[in-house]
Amino acid sequence: MDISQQLQKTPNWSTLNAYERAKLCCQLLNTLGLPIPSWMQIRQWIGKGSANDIHRAKQDFLLDRQTVKPVLVQQDEMPTALSGSLQDWWLQLKQAAEQEHLAEKQDWQHEKTEHTAQLAAAVQQIEQLQQQLTQSQAQLEQQQWQYQQACEQLVLKQQTLTTQQQQIQQLAESLDAQQQRYLAEQNSQRAEQIAQQQQIEMRMEARLSAQLSAVADFQVFAAQQIDQARQHYQQQQQHAQQVWQTQIDQLLAQCARQQLQAKILPRSTANRFRTVKYRS
Repeated sequence: MDISQQLQKTPNWSTLNAYERAKLCCQLLNTLGLPIPSWMQIRQWIGKGSANDIHRAKQDFLLDRQTVKPVLVQQDEMPTALSGSLQDWWLQLKQAAEQEHLAEKQDWQHEKTEHTAQLAAAVQQIEQLQQQLTQSQAQLEQQQWQYQQACEQLVLKQQTLTTQQQQIQQLAESLDAQQQRYLAEQNSQRAEQIAQQQQIEMRMEARLSAQLSAVADFQVFAAQQIDQARQHYQQQQQHAQQVWQTQIDQLLAQCARQQLQAKILPRSTANRFRTVKYRS
């Protein structure tokens, strides 16, 4: 029989906690006449729960059962009033109780071993933490000493910086005075340069005006020369066109005469050939 499937048929099984599931498991095993196993087997059937919860459920179930049947649990021997099949049932119940007691003893021994191992691990962890704490304290002392040294160096640097700032301030004041003198000299020189530049510009304007006037006269002269050259070119072009047209007309007339002669010459040659042949 699958104990896990039987337990899952219990109403609201998914909402029960580990203690409630373990107690229901013990009740089911008791109803089926099966011994109560170790807490690890019960945990596999119910699907969850710690050793403490399952042990507490088993103890509460046994206490409830002892309350219901105090006489049977406290007696070690078969009552004189019981016989036959009841004696067999009594022996089975006693054997089941002994097996359950042995299983619980093994569970408690296993739990004690686990607690001892956990305690040893905790002690080792505490020792490691103490070592880390000692190392951290040493590092903290080293960092504090380094911080103190850094603070002292910072004070020295601040003093040096203050001295440098004073020197820079003095140098800035000196440079400012020199700059003022330089600007005054520059303004004076600039005024002289502006005056000289204005005189130069006036002379350049006079020269430029004269050159512009000369350029204007040259442009008038050049325009006249260009106009004359254009008229002369037009006259030459008209004369050359007339000469060219006359030459073309003469060449055309000459070509016409040559074509006419070329047509007449074959006929006269043929007539002469016939006269000579006839005479012969």
